[in-house]
Amino acid sequence: MTSPHLVNDQMQQALKIVGCYAEEGGIELVGPKAALSTFSELIESESLPIQITLYVPKNISPKPYDLFLTNVQILDTDNAVVVNREGSSLIISGSADNLSMLANSIFQLVDRDNVPGNIQPHSHIEYYEGHFYLDSTALPLVVISIAEEEPDTWLVKHSSGSEG
Repeated sequence: MTSPHLVNDQMQQALKIVGCYAEEGGIELVGPKAALSTFSELIESESLPIQITLYVPKNISPKPYDLFLTNVQILDTDNAVVVNREGSSLIISGSADNLSMLANSIFQLVDRDNVPGNIQPHSHIEYYEGHFYLDSTALPLVVISIAEEEPDTWLVKHSSGSEG
């Protein structure tokens, strides 16, 4: 397998996305709209495999999750999309067509206006019987689009229960 290309420093600064995971398998990615939009573009990149360093907040708990993810690797295969975790790495693999559908799901979230009430725009990307682009082994992934505030600020509010 080819080693993943690292995303350049300038693009990395625009990707202030935080990833958390639970040992039993749940994964969450949180980021501002612009960062998630760039992330969706990278999923469709023609220069796969790539590795993206995730932002890891200091002095903040990942609760209700167990730990923070440190990076995402996106790999090109001939299969349905598999979302998996190895240590603190999120591994997303799939064919170009299937990765494009995943990217579109994230882009549609970013393109959506805020939902009514205090609920953050978010998307549950989970396998169900007959799913059109996810493999049955894919771990559940929640992607949350936050306002243009820093992820640290949002995480503190979110983990303290003061926001929806």
